[in-house]
Amino acid sequence: MGDQYADATGSRSRRFDSDQDVRSQHLILMTVRLLFLVFMLAVSILPFAGSLASSQKPFIQVVIDYLGPMIATISFASIILLVDILTPNKRLSAVLAIYLGLVAGLVAALAVGLLIDVIAESWGLTTGDAVYQYLTVLKLAAGITLCYLAISIVLTKQHLLFDLVTGIALGAVAWRLWVLPHLPASFS
Repeated sequence: MGDQYADATGSRSRRFDSDQDVRSQHLILMTVRLLFLVFMLAVSILPFAGSLASSQKPFIQVVIDYLGPMIATISFASIILLVDILTPNKRLSAVLAIYLGLVAGLVAALAVGLLIDVIAESWGLTTGDAVYQYLTVLKLAAGITLCYLAISIVLTKQHLLFDLVTGIALGAVAWRLWVLPHLPASFS
């Protein structure tokens, strides 16, 4: 009788969250979080390890070259884990909305990034130019902004997901029908 409780209607049902179930869930969640950290650490170290073997630079120079991206990757992973830990009661609908918003934002960011690449090629920019580096920063900022806007739209108004998807589809059709035919053959 101790593992049952009365719900609002007065009927009895089996209690789902026993101590053992809760401990098991915490162990699984901690394992997933630890694996996430290990994978992100591996992702941040792999370019460093590959460059170290084939580089003619001194070891300290290779470390300095990859220290920034490695710190950024680990910081990003730490922020994601912190958000995960600070929101223990996640709703599946919110997680799905964030996922769909992120996917839509990444698709839009890809389209904007390709457009910026076409502009850079038409201006004859190379990767060493300062303007090209600023365009790269613009692509990253636009991508992050589009992901934020897509997630914000999906989370604030669920019915606007249709508007977001149809807007991306309309943009893709407009690109195909009105922009691509007017570009030189080398860009299409």
